Amino acid sequence: MSDNSKSFATQAATAIAALQEALRVLVRSLPSVYIRRPNDLANALGIDPKLAWRVSQVINGSDPFGAALHIPGRSGMRIFLDAAARQGAPQSALSATQNAYEQFAELVHLHAGDRRTFDMLIAGHVRQDRQRGDLYHRKLMFQGMSYVWGVQVRVQTLTAIAAPAADSQMLDAAVLKTYADLRRIRPNVPWRITRTYTADALGEVRTALVREPLDPSIHTSEEGPGLPLLTEFCSHPLPECRRVEAPRGVVDYQLVEGAVGNTACITIATGEVVRSVEPRYRTERYRSFNVDFILRTPAELLVFDLLISRDLWEPVMPTLGLYSDLFAEGLEWPRLECDRIPIHERVEYLGTGLENLAVPELPRYVDMVRYAFERLGWAPERFEAYRVRMSYPPIPSGVLMRRDLPPPPP
Repeated sequence: MSDNSKSFATQAATAIAALQEALRVLVRSLPSVYIRRPNDLANALGIDPKLAWRVSQVINGSDPFGAALHIPGRSGMRIFLDAAARQGAPQSALSATQNAYEQFAELVHLHAGDRRTFDMLIAGHVRQDRQRGDLYHRKLMFQGMSYVWGVQVRVQTLTAIAAPAADSQMLDAAVLKTYADLRRIRPNVPWRITRTYTADALGEVRTALVREPLDPSIHTSEEGPGLPLLTEFCSHPLPECRRVEAPRGVVDYQLVEGAVGNTACITIATGEVVRSVEPRYRTERYRSFNVDFILRTPAELLVFDLLISRDLWEPVMPTLGLYSDLFAEGLEWPRLECDRIPIHERVEYLGTGLENLAVPELPRYVDMVRYAFERLGWAPERFEAYRVRMSYPPIPSGVLMRRDLPPPPP
């Protein structure tokens, strides 16, 4: 932590604690008033219950940084102090609270300039209930990005299924992707929905992969495999997409322009298996098995599942990281620690098979995964399942689940 950050945290904690104590003394000094809950304070002073709740949160907060998020604005504090004065609070307690509030306001001005920015600075120091602040700001980002990019999706999923390949030194990977209730906010916005490639630890990108659509109605043309739609799980009429040649042999599939709003909502589900995609055991170029969920579409909810065959490796809980892509320079951009974004989400172990894979926001999700296993001829009870759920994931970024590869057998 830098000296400036330490200085801010120390000054903020001191000013907030002083205001908390002044408010406690003031409330205790109110004559003939017994306060047990926020409504008691609202009734005693004749103030709005929301204002009374905020003051109570400040008084009772054990974490000064968390309490600071509830400190009323200047007008709210004036209403509270005037009401306390009418109720007979002593002038000494009123003056002490006013002075403590002015010290707090000076802190806000010095370090942030305005209260909204100050609350963002404080959120990084909150020890309790930080998740609420994270979600609040992520939702603001989702709303802003939806407007800027002109598109948003209700639920986005990635399901990666790894199993031994026919070549005993390699693994096969099936990949299912869903955009459920994708809608445009701005008319005639095309949108890239899928791109498939692999990169090793040294940055070499492979795009010439043996890809097989899981849906037998999807045919391969002279250009190569088409968009591997899972037609049973898409909205109808089927979403129209175009093939776009991207740099370094990468092929993008782009949703064509269309109308806006709920009446033009679509659901896109894709599924394919990539044969012998990566080594099963550790090599110089492949030290870990990584599944990177690249996030470019503003989404209300992300569901990221990883299913690994017991016949592939011994079960190990994957690690999780969320990484910024703001400075990504190419397909092989590595996941660097300096790009890691703090998150409260964790990998959840769901057991074996499909019994615990339900997604309430996507009723047919388990049916889609079961369909994939049937098409692959793989037994789902042999697979360990891991999940990450994330509301309003920031973009552009990548969610990475990773596990180390074992050494080759002797």
